[in-house]
Amino acid sequence: SMSVQSNIASPFTVHLGCIIRDFAHGMARIGHRMKFANEYEPVCRHINCRPFRYFTPLVVDSAFVAPHALLVGNVVLGHGASVYYGAVVRNHSVVDATLIGDHTTIGDRSTLNGQLKIGNNCVIGIGCSLDSCTIHDNVYIGHGAVVCLGAEIESGAIIAAGAVVPEDTRVGAGELWAGADAEKVDNVSTEQASEVAHLAHDAAHHGSVHQKSITALYAKNSEFNIEWLKAVQHEAEEQQKNVAISTGADIPLEARRFVQPRVQHRRMDQNLRNTGSISNAAPWVSRDVASQFTS
Repeated sequence: SMSVQSNIASPFTVHLGCIIRDFAHGMARIGHRMKFANEYEPVCRHINCRPFRYFTPLVVDSAFVAPHALLVGNVVLGHGASVYYGAVVRNHSVVDATLIGDHTTIGDRSTLNGQLKIGNNCVIGIGCSLDSCTIHDNVYIGHGAVVCLGAEIESGAIIAAGAVVPEDTRVGAGELWAGADAEKVDNVSTEQASEVAHLAHDAAHHGSVHQKSITALYAKNSEFNIEWLKAVQHEAEEQQKNVAISTGADIPLEARRFVQPRVQHRRMDQNLRNTGSISNAAPWVSRDVASQFTS
């Protein structure tokens, strides 16, 4: 179980508290970078965790929050949990936190809004929408499913892809629901429960792999400093010298004009040869007649 305790600042200390909080967060990141060689940070300028109403999302080091995912407000992410690309987890409440359990996966482009309680080893599919609901352990929610306000899904249940669970609906343990509005169609078989456990394990493993790859890319990008840039510039200059055309005494004088670029020796009026005087006369008017107007 996870609990969150907080003290709301009084109105006359709001601005000072925000300054101290931001400074503390910055010092914490600097200390983490000094302690560990490869610190996990997103490889983009997007900030994954945004504070709201004096609450900053709480994310443990083992959790994976993808670049371009977003956590806002009073959110607590459990051990080994994963929030994939484009997902949004937002909670504006200062009373109840959104709790996401251990080894739970939030799929790409999913939206979680309000005060949610999600258990351990759950899989929230791609493009799902959850609003202030309760989800117990080992639950699978298919791609594009919608769970409305106040719904409760008990342990081991499966919500089919594209299903819409109405408000204040209770899904029993080990039940399979589908449709819009969703209703029970069957009980979850042993094979289906085993498949859900396998999917949850794979999703948690893929989250750790994504985190390691992003960490490695960030560490590799740190090598591209000013010394690396100067070395590349020096190498480019050396290559340019090697391919430069020599115009020394070994080239006969009469052949140098074929080596040197002739475009530098073009006269300004070279393209105006045999074109006559410049005028606005029509092309079918003879030069003699046109010269009367241009002279």
